[in-house]
Amino acid sequence: PPASFVAETALPTSFGLFRLRAYRVDNVDAISNPYVGTEPCVIYGADPRMRISGRDVPVRVHDQCVTSEVFGSQRCDCREQLRMALEFVAREGGIVIYLQQEGRGIGLANKVAAYAMQE
Repeated sequence: PPASFVAETALPTSFGLFRLRAYRVDNVDAISNPYVGTEPCVIYGADPRMRISGRDVPVRVHDQCVTSEVFGSQRCDCREQLRMALEFVAREGGIVIYLQQEGRGIGLANKVAAYAMQE
């Protein structure tokens, strides 16, 4: 579903200075999956030398992964993928679209249950 722009801010990180743009889904009732968030965001390099003009824009679409990105789980490489994408954007330009859909849309609790089944 379409999303509307909410706000933009500077985002200083260990990878460099970025801009963070937040959006909100216009019609949350149109989302049929209850495990998908309603506030995607876009991160792009704030360095004016990294402005991309007249060429293709590198884009990374990244799904939220709390277990890896927050808790440091080693069951997946999501944290490393996000880190590599942010390092690339800081160095070369481009954007990262960050989506709130844990476990590719299965939700955190279901992801933990899937991990438990693998034990």
